[in-house]
Amino acid sequence: MSDNVGSVNSRGLGTPNPKVEKGPSCYLRPYVSCGGVEMGQGLHAALVSTVADALGVRPERVFVNPTDTATCPWDVGTHASRGAFIAGNAAILACHKARDRIFELAAEVFPAEVQRNLARAGGPPPTIDVEAEAKARRFELRDGVLSLRDAPDDPRLRLDLGQVLRAIHFRGERGQMIAAEAFFEPKSELPDWEKGRGNLSATYAFGAQGVEVEVELDARSTPPTIVAATKCAMRTDPWGMPGCWRRSTSAGVRPSPSAPPASCTSPAPGSSRSRSGS
Repeated sequence: MSDNVGSVNSRGLGTPNPKVEKGPSCYLRPYVSCGGVEMGQGLHAALVSTVADALGVRPERVFVNPTDTATCPWDVGTHASRGAFIAGNAAILACHKARDRIFELAAEVFPAEVQRNLARAGGPPPTIDVEAEAKARRFELRDGVLSLRDAPDDPRLRLDLGQVLRAIHFRGERGQMIAAEAFFEPKSELPDWEKGRGNLSATYAFGAQGVEVEVELDARSTPPTIVAATKCAMRTDPWGMPGCWRRSTSAGVRPSPSAPPASCTSPAPGSSRSRSGS
């Protein structure tokens, strides 16, 4: 399934489904080419937040291209809430590889770019030896800004990722583009078809619902109180949670024509009542 694979290149960030090709452009505009189809289930929103978090850039910089079957790998299908789980994990693995490569190459250009900052901004020299400290293991990337971990709070020592990528790219024959590929397959065991047992795939998402109904003998009907909760490690699409809950509860409840419309309240940040993003 194509959404199991994630690849990252420095010209654009890319495919969620199985093949996630992503990569920061020289202007720090990650593009994601997706084999999965956005049908209102929140797949694109989940990929944007997942890629932004795993790569270390701002979500508004990530762009998900419309799905095109002429250019994307074959995909098993958009169903069973598998998009964020399969494509998201492939994207995370690919982003981590891309980050490692960025840090490795940044060690070669970081000191010179910092010197450019110092020349433009002026002021006293930094209190650390930038040349000696510029090691791959010392870098951190947050919100599209590359810096040295535990370095002094000096804005001249912080570089925009776009600046770093341009420096890596535009250096003659030594220029490079960042590319990475990853494969994700959830742990699974082929079932014993005769016994009907097995673990064909990891669970994409798990949810539980409870219904409390009060019946009044002198009333024709009483609207039930429904509580729905979904446990997940990371909320990749908090904006789509109310819609997800409405869809899941309506699948098991058939209200009468006169019943009032359902209402849904989103949980506070950090609450365990959340959803996986697809």
